[in-house]
Amino acid sequence: MSMYQSFETNPDLEKEGVWNEIYDKTTGEKSFRVKLAHASASNTALKSRLEALYKPHRRLKEMGALSIEKETEIVRQAFAETVVKAWETWSEGEWKPGIEAKDGSILPFNAKNVIEVLTALPVVFTLLQGSSFEMDVYLKGNREEDAKN
Repeated sequence: MSMYQSFETNPDLEKEGVWNEIYDKTTGEKSFRVKLAHASASNTALKSRLEALYKPHRRLKEMGALSIEKETEIVRQAFAETVVKAWETWSEGEWKPGIEAKDGSILPFNAKNVIEVLTALPVVFTLLQGSSFEMDVYLKGNREEDAKN
């Protein structure tokens, strides 16, 4: 297999996103799923948003003086606004659009609510970031094979 056959990604999947199901750690049941665009060099929306958010802090960043807290805040906001394309919660045997709140209610899917969840639950942010970096789910060949099966 050639390098291109092995590593060529599907641009539509990279941009529109792929669903990532997350399961409850104690019960193993479905919990929520998030549709993630590929957080790669080809994600121009992510790059543009990061540039815009870093602009007021450019000098501090260049000097290595930007705090890790501010850096995380910027990356989290750009991620929520450009990589997270949809969020659904498993409730009453079906996927429901929105994000589960701490009280169990379902909040509307929007960047503000995504940022709040990713701030309150940093491990979820880390998990979703890792999934969005995974190249395999965005590969052209893998999706073509899945379609055949």
